[in-house]
Amino acid sequence: MPVPTRLLTPLVLAACACARPGEAPGPLLRAAVLAVEPEGCEGALVGDARHVVVPDRCAGSDSRLVGLATFDGRRLLAAPVLRDPGHGIAILRTGEPLSSRPLEIAERLPQPGEAVYSVAPASPGDYPRVAEVREPAACRGGSGTLCTNMAVAAGDAGMPLADGQGRLVALAGGDEAGATTVAGLGGLLRAEIAGESNPPETRAFAVRGLRR
Repeated sequence: MPVPTRLLTPLVLAACACARPGEAPGPLLRAAVLAVEPEGCEGALVGDARHVVVPDRCAGSDSRLVGLATFDGRRLLAAPVLRDPGHGIAILRTGEPLSSRPLEIAERLPQPGEAVYSVAPASPGDYPRVAEVREPAACRGGSGTLCTNMAVAAGDAGMPLADGQGRLVALAGGDEAGATTVAGLGGLLRAEIAGESNPPETRAFAVRGLRR
C-alpha cells in the first residue's frame, strides 16, 4: 500500500548521545552499524535508537519495509520515514528501540586535515579505520560530499564515518569519490522523533544549511 509523502522543513541542530571523553570510537561505531538486506549497504543507528540513516538507494520504495541486521546477528524490519533522493540520504524507523547506543549526528563537518573513523564489517574486532579529510576539490561530487583519503569497497556503501568523539558526520559512498554528508541533520531527526506518526508517513526533505 503506497505511503503518502509530504514536505518537512529541516532544522539544523544536533541530537542524541556521543562517545564519552577518552572513549575509543571503535566499539561505539561497531554497535551502531546495521547491514541493509538484501541491498548490501550499511547504515547508522541514530536518535532514539529506533532510527537508522542509510543511503537513499538502499531504502527501497516508500511502501516497502526494509530488512536490517545488527552487528550481533539480530534481524528486524524498518520503514522509510524521511527521504532526500537528491542528497542521497534516507532515515528509517524500526518498530522498537535497539539496545545499542545510537550515534550523535554532528552539527558541523570536520575540516581538511582532521581525522574520521569507521568500522567495516570485515574489520577485526572493534579496531577502527582512520582516514583524513581532504579538500573538496580532491574528490568528485558536489557540496554534499565529504572528501577523505579512505578507500572503500562497493559493499561499504552507507558505512558510518565519525569524528574523534564518535559523532556521525557522513556515510561512505561505496567508492573513493567521497562520503555523503549527514552532519547538520540532527534537528531534522529530532523533529521526526517528536512528531512521528503511527503507522509512519514518508516525508520528503531537502538538505540545506550544512556547515563546516
